[in-house]
Amino acid sequence: GALLADDMGLGKTYQALAFLSWIKEMMADGLYPNRPMLIVAPVGLLKNWEEEHSIHLMSSGLGEVVRLYGKHLQDIKRGSHKAGTASLDTKKLNNADWILANYETVSDYQLALGAVHFSAVIFDEAQKIKSPQARMTHAAKALHSDFNLVVTGTPVENRMADFWCLADTAQPYCLRDLKSFSKKYESDDSQDAVKTLKDQVWQGIELNEEQPKLMLRRLKSDNLKGLPRKDEVFMQRKMPIAQAEPYAKVIEIHRSGSDVQRTAGNKVTMLEIIQHLRQVSLHPALYSKDSGSIR
Repeated sequence: GALLADDMGLGKTYQALAFLSWIKEMMADGLYPNRPMLIVAPVGLLKNWEEEHSIHLMSSGLGEVVRLYGKHLQDIKRGSHKAGTASLDTKKLNNADWILANYETVSDYQLALGAVHFSAVIFDEAQKIKSPQARMTHAAKALHSDFNLVVTGTPVENRMADFWCLADTAQPYCLRDLKSFSKKYESDDSQDAVKTLKDQVWQGIELNEEQPKLMLRRLKSDNLKGLPRKDEVFMQRKMPIAQAEPYAKVIEIHRSGSDVQRTAGNKVTMLEIIQHLRQVSLHPALYSKDSGSIR
């Protein structure tokens, strides 16, 4: 597999469709087995994939599309969630030309989709599967595919483990296991190692000479001519007292390990602490001073 991480606006969808079209041509010429293709994307982008398909691909394009999201699921669903028998018609899936599904469908019907042999799977906006331990990530990685194309303009959002997870989806174990990766690239003194990794996967130096390049990442500033110069000006401002005080209170709760109670009677969790900091940063009025909870 590969990671397509071009900047927004440089045609990732177009490139992915061209790749699928090439596979379809090989199938038509008898050079590759006839297998369905799967495109996984947030539900709001699935219609865009169909529109791009109709614009850029000639004739019948990739063939008949099967939609696995929203009301379209009823046409291929078998059983019911209430009875615990919810599944999909795998015969229809195996006979499909190309399939459009959202990430929630892949997670909810991972056993049925895992029984289908795909020629290629495209994971669009793949930051949806950046969390290594998430059920959705495990479901995505468990799909049976000859080739995975992971598509995202933001391969690293919060931490280097995001990149590990996406790369591991494209080429399993290309960056070894997560524990070893985190130890090398997420420690306090990992700046040089991270730079080397960036050179390897971005500048074209291969991680393994026997394997093709892992990632393609182009930036608008390097590939689109005539854009006005982008100037970034950083201006530091202190938080106003009304914001600084609740912000400091949230940090104090975390550092002291205080058993501040919420209305439900549970201790404040780390996830809630982070959410409280975010709410205070947006506007202090969103933070309740009474119990350390979000209103």
